[in-house]
Amino acid sequence: MADISIKGVSKSFGSVEVMKSVSIDIRDGEFLVLVGPSGCGKSTLLRMISGLDQVSAGEIWIGGKDVTDLPAKQRDIAMVFQSYALYPHMTVAENLGFSLKLRGEEREVIETRVKQAAATLDLTEYLARKPAALSGGQRQRVAMGRAIVRNPQVFLFDEPLSNLDAKLRVAMRAEIKTLHQRFKTTTVYVTHDQVEAMTMADRIVVLRAGVVEQIGTPLELFDRPANIFVAEFIGSPAMNLFPGVIGSDGPGRGVRLDAGFAVAAPAGTGGAENQRVVVGIRPEDFSLSAAAEALTATVEVIEPLGAQTQMVLAAGPVKFTVMFNERPLAVPGASLRLAPRSDRLHLFDERTGLRLAAAS
Repeated sequence: MADISIKGVSKSFGSVEVMKSVSIDIRDGEFLVLVGPSGCGKSTLLRMISGLDQVSAGEIWIGGKDVTDLPAKQRDIAMVFQSYALYPHMTVAENLGFSLKLRGEEREVIETRVKQAAATLDLTEYLARKPAALSGGQRQRVAMGRAIVRNPQVFLFDEPLSNLDAKLRVAMRAEIKTLHQRFKTTTVYVTHDQVEAMTMADRIVVLRAGVVEQIGTPLELFDRPANIFVAEFIGSPAMNLFPGVIGSDGPGRGVRLDAGFAVAAPAGTGGAENQRVVVGIRPEDFSLSAAAEALTATVEVIEPLGAQTQMVLAAGPVKFTVMFNERPLAVPGASLRLAPRSDRLHLFDERTGLRLAAAS
């Protein structure tokens, strides 16, 4: 196992700079997830860690060793790809042991490690099959097993579950996390799925256009997003954003929202009087209210989810989403009166997008 230090790494393709002086320290044994929209640079960063792509500037250290200029085969890493990258003419056993064979390991060593990996991943009964005879989930297990047999310092995963159906993705992400807890190998995992990131990561790195927007634990990013981009990206359904202006509200400070209602400014709110801001309210932080100051909104869409009910509502031109644990008696076109939890509001500067105050 090993820690990873990414120091001011940049990457350009011709005149296009896709990574911009990124610095990240990954702890020994940590499960770090790189997340962000398509084209943000997360797979490029993973490929630079692996040695498949060279850095344009900066350094990459693994286990206290500068590997910036080392080829991939000398970095002691194992990578699992989205496409599985299995050899179709080889059996499962041959796929699992192929990298060890290339390294010149003894036959007995290869057989022992292959059997151990197969037992760990419930692949023992499939060792004689070829990839075409396996399901998508089984092929992904073989791809992971091929990485495990090498006993590397670092595991790298590049969107390994994106080709699987929703139910199998849930099962496989639990298996990957279980394997990490068992082997404690430093792992860097790339995904565009923020739910995947939230459920698997020790820490998450949110990337946008080659820049690190925020690094933190899943709950740190959920509870205290550093800016509007992270606030919208982390959480499902996404956070509602209401533009407004800071003003006086009796003895305290409040925010008058363009949607037609006011909220109390959270304790410790920065910003100046009459400053334009954006108030973030998560869908689950609304509740039904009979208070005079409550927001009146019209139900547009109702989505029953079983244990929860999701609704899209409109307050004038502003549309937003709410999530109820109960099942409110409402139909499209009906009016609901709602109030947000005052201790769960998030304030951002409208101009810069940066956080002004955090939910407590």
